[in-house]
Amino acid sequence: MIAIIIPFFQRTPGLLQKAVRSVLNQTTNAAWHLIVVDDGSPISADDELGVLRAEAGDRLTVISQANGGLSAARNRGLDALDPTTEIVAFLDSDDEWEAGHLDRVAAAWAAGAEFFFEDCQRHDAGHSWFQEVGLKLADHVSFDPAHDLYWFQDDFFDAVLCRSPAIPSTVAYKFSAIPHLRFEIGLSPGEDCYFWLQTMPVLRKIAFSAVNGVAMGAGVNISRADWGTVSEVKRLLGERRYRQLLCRLPLKDDQRELNRRCIKDLNVDFWRAVLAATRRREYRHGRFVRSYLALQPSAIAQLPAAIVQAVQAKKSEPLSRQGPL
Repeated sequence: MIAIIIPFFQRTPGLLQKAVRSVLNQTTNAAWHLIVVDDGSPISADDELGVLRAEAGDRLTVISQANGGLSAARNRGLDALDPTTEIVAFLDSDDEWEAGHLDRVAAAWAAGAEFFFEDCQRHDAGHSWFQEVGLKLADHVSFDPAHDLYWFQDDFFDAVLCRSPAIPSTVAYKFSAIPHLRFEIGLSPGEDCYFWLQTMPVLRKIAFSAVNGVAMGAGVNISRADWGTVSEVKRLLGERRYRQLLCRLPLKDDQRELNRRCIKDLNVDFWRAVLAATRRREYRHGRFVRSYLALQPSAIAQLPAAIVQAVQAKKSEPLSRQGPL
């Protein structure tokens, strides 16, 4: 049995319908069950699904809860699973599976896979995610050409730490091997990568498909905040929390050094974002600054470097675009 979990919080109507329709359109012999978790969405799942509920029948369960965030919604879906569930697949409510996605998951599992992901493309990108992160098929071992399946040969832990090739809506994993693992509550972005990293000691056989199997939409998504906004300040705080959590994991020396460098760069980026938001007269970032300094009081030491970079960036702007620093 494949359990599919869709966390739902959207302000644009029609997105959930498309996501669920993409599941119903899968032509596969694999048994599946879909769980939609309405995370206090401004547009309710009940209003969105309409006739699709009748079409899905008992293969669809809708759970409603007060807004708790993406991790809490996914966890609520995991908590609701039947103990006999073998595989869990994720789909975000503004994304759509292309034809054959579940067939590729099933084929990977038949070959012994324990973790699966595939290529995808954002709605506003001119290239696929694998191209963006530099995943090269020649570095991996093909085992099922009909489904374009490969065994992942590099260090997947390293790959996720650097820039994860696994986007949530493409992922399926062996739930039965780690049924108690849950997403970190309150962490965003990075909640998915932190979850993937925690599966690695148990799930060793990693397969992926080179098929561009997911169309990624433009719904509510903190990872796509605009530079110079309070949302970007919040996103960078989330990234810093993720990097802090990585220190709990059994990192190798080179991985710890990479994480240390990332934190140093994040500190500068955070202050630059705060300065940019202030320049745009967005002043609602005080609580995020306090939270950031609570994580790392010494981060204030990177503020001068951020100011220098902000001044240099301002000098390079055309005069018509310059405003107060």
